[in-house]
Amino acid sequence: MIPEQLKAAGMPALADKGYIGLDDQNIATPWKGRRKPGKKKRQNRIQAELRAPGERGFAELKRWWILRRLRCSTHRATDIVRAITVINHTG
Repeated sequence: MIPEQLKAAGMPALADKGYIGLDDQNIATPWKGRRKPGKKKRQNRIQAELRAPGERGFAELKRWWILRRLRCSTHRATDIVRAITVINHTG
């Protein structure tokens, strides 16, 4: 399972609220609920800022219809994603 692999590698991770309750020291989840103290609000904001680039990247990948029909190896798919990224972000 991923949490055990992260722990074995000594790598921390940032997760969304879907992982609250996961008893793991390496996975940081945002604080839940209303009327949080200022410290918890700041922690949530910092975590959201750190997660945002990855979330935007995954959202962009989901828009690329060509990836839904790929029937090739994962190595080839990586090259295709890199090429699309370059085309998408140049010009």
